[in-house]
Amino acid sequence: PAAEATPGDTQAGDPGQAEEGEALELIRLSDMEIEAPEGVEDRVPFPSTASIRNLATPEEGLLTVAFQANAVLEELADLLSAFFEESDWEVREESIGEATAGEVGADWRVAGHGVRVSVTLIGFDGAQSSQVSGSLIVLADD
Repeated sequence: PAAEATPGDTQAGDPGQAEEGEALELIRLSDMEIEAPEGVEDRVPFPSTASIRNLATPEEGLLTVAFQANAVLEELADLLSAFFEESDWEVREESIGEATAGEVGADWRVAGHGVRVSVTLIGFDGAQSSQVSGSLIVLADD
């Protein structure tokens, strides 16, 4: 059975802990045994190389996940963009920074399946950052 998060749950180092040289791919929240609002855990992408830093369901119909991924920001952004373009999610916003130095980010706002999803990635050494901090929010539609 899938793990059910409660307010303030933290699961650092769970099954998503990246191994050195691990290939980057997108898995689903269900692969991490994370339940999402409206049962969309099989549809929401998650980096295979990510470690969960914080997982919370502060209220009914809301899931928040903070993570750290061993991935090049630009490659992860390309994977997420392709996923959302090829899937049945409605992309409402997409923004991908291309800075070669300093902080750079990427954001997606998508909707479908009775929820809205927000994904934010931040790299601190340009688009080629190999450590990416991220957040994922799944919110049930009213």
